[in-house]
Amino acid sequence: MPYIQRHAPLRQEDLSIDSIGPVVMAIGTSQFPEKLFASLTRLMPVDHCAAFQIFQVAHPAKRIFSASRTDADFAMRASHRYADEYWLHDPCLKTRDTGSLAILHQCWNAIPHSAFREECYVAPQVVDRLSILMGLSDGDRILLSMFRHRKTGFFSEWETDSLRKMARVLVACVVKHASFAGAVQTPAKTCLSNREQAVADLLIAGLTVDSVARSLSLSPSTIETYRKRLYAKLDVRSRVALASRIREISQAQATDPCHPAKF
Repeated sequence: MPYIQRHAPLRQEDLSIDSIGPVVMAIGTSQFPEKLFASLTRLMPVDHCAAFQIFQVAHPAKRIFSASRTDADFAMRASHRYADEYWLHDPCLKTRDTGSLAILHQCWNAIPHSAFREECYVAPQVVDRLSILMGLSDGDRILLSMFRHRKTGFFSEWETDSLRKMARVLVACVVKHASFAGAVQTPAKTCLSNREQAVADLLIAGLTVDSVARSLSLSPSTIETYRKRLYAKLDVRSRVALASRIREISQAQATDPCHPAKF
């Protein structure tokens, strides 16, 4: 079924490098996602956007930020789900021989993974994605993606070509902001206290919160507090992602140990 684009065409003056001035000024502040999103919408109509760090080794991606014109809660939930799991099923990340930077166009019906397609595209009526994928010197990659709803329509070839002119500047801003915010880094350097590690190990083993509480002679509410603290500290949102991040920490500590804080 075809979709009709209901927006005015881009003007050449909208593509000026000066349009990202407010973005540069917001680097390292809480206003950065909002300013970057506003800059993107001056380039072309965008309903949601999100940025991630894709690591060279296999573990959850790092969500840098998300922003939305219509539903910030959805953008946040979807970006966390992508970082925890769905990046593994993203056809765009399987692109080869793209060099250090690529502009990638992904329609909703070309995503083979059914759960990813249903949760992030079909249910919220997101039909199209335009992404900038740029490699970093350490082998990691930065992914900046823009999304459109059904009513907004598909990205055009002209918009794709236009985004390419601004891509390096936009991603450079994301990388700089993330470095200030501590987002682009090796996450395995995070150290856990002895008690946090114990709770994490039992959760990863599949125990319920109540079972972990009985094992450690603590209250379920205390274990729930530890669980939330672990998820926030390691920037994960599921046990699968927690297990992967803990393995990464263990590997890093084997070569560059840090002293865990006392409980």
